[in-house]
Amino acid sequence: MRINVSTDYAIRTLLFAGTHPSRLVTVKEVAEAQRISENHLMKIVWILSKLDLLRTVRGRGGGFKLAKPATQIKVSEVVLQFEKMTHSTDAERSYIGGYAIPYVMDKAYSLFIDSLHSTTLNDLLIIESQKNNKNDVYEKSRSRT
Repeated sequence: MRINVSTDYAIRTLLFAGTHPSRLVTVKEVAEAQRISENHLMKIVWILSKLDLLRTVRGRGGGFKLAKPATQIKVSEVVLQFEKMTHSTDAERSYIGGYAIPYVMDKAYSLFIDSLHSTTLNDLLIIESQKNNKNDVYEKSRSRT
């Protein structure tokens, strides 16, 4: 499955803010770290602030941070706002196989949405942390040889 660029940037922005919970981060800082266009990122931050996922502070020394704890931000809040997702519920078909395919697709869609609803930003931060720890161990073991 693929997500669009805006969804990817939004999740990466929230992850970056989540890894720095005690301070404001800047658009420039995230753009450089994530190799994202600052202009595009400004739009993403604006949308995330309108969704009450980020709290922004304007002016000198400004930036943004998570508007609520990472444990309270559902991945579905982001994905469903940035993705144009549709599914079929038209199970009344007159041809053979007209019911089975929509049934299976509806079931898959429901499982997908349930997974997004049950996953928090904190879950993603934990996964990222574990990945980074494994990379650190790998790099340390390589440097010893």
